[in-house]
Amino acid sequence: MHEKVQSLASKKNKFYVFGGRECSRSRECWVYYTYYESNTWEHLPSMEESREYCWAALLDDKIYVTGGMDPGCHPLTSVEI
Repeated sequence: MHEKVQSLASKKNKFYVFGGRECSRSRECWVYYTYYESNTWEHLPSMEESREYCWAALLDDKIYVTGGMDPGCHPLTSVEI
């Protein structure tokens, strides 16, 4: 993975990566996870919006991804679960 400025969260024995940007490409809506023990990454369904500089938090066993910047460098106020 070569993404930059993504958000991270951990849930149970998985580590998740949300959004970001790959080198000089546009902002993305990627979601990846890995099991701590395997050191291999799996791609999950993408988020609905491309996000860079977003935040992720675990609350009531759900991961929330919020804020960040869209591809036009405008702030996002939406939340994805």
